[in-house]
Amino acid sequence: MRELADRSAIRALIENLAHSIDQRDFDGILSRATPNVHFLQINEGAAEPNIELYGRGELLLELKNLNNIESLSTLLGSCLIELGGSEATAETNCVSYVRFVIDDDHVLTTVSYRLIDRFTRQDGGDWLIADRHGIVAWTDTRPSQP
Repeated sequence: MRELADRSAIRALIENLAHSIDQRDFDGILSRATPNVHFLQINEGAAEPNIELYGRGELLLELKNLNNIESLSTLLGSCLIELGGSEATAETNCVSYVRFVIDDDHVLTTVSYRLIDRFTRQDGGDWLIADRHGIVAWTDTRPSQP
């Protein structure tokens, strides 16, 4: 039963993180991360990351860039969770739709990526994200109707 509860809690954490990102709920995102959270975004096959952040402070600064986005929707797909005591990992496939305005033109970027996450169980039993690697498989940018 404990394993089932842990898997459910971790999947809920992944879903809540995606929802908080879509809604630009910075407090919600930070409350689900360890103080020394590590976040990395890299294009598949690339040698160097596009973004690498350490700690809630750096993460918050980067998240504020989301305020430039008109609309953001993340769809979560398959999720493989591996448990190991007070640590867990998950690999989740995602597609994000990012809509923004450039010089009065609406633009839609679709991003397909895998999230490789590491979680730690806190003293109270709650899980927090400690490490996230977002691996971008492909992007597609095109004009969008207002």
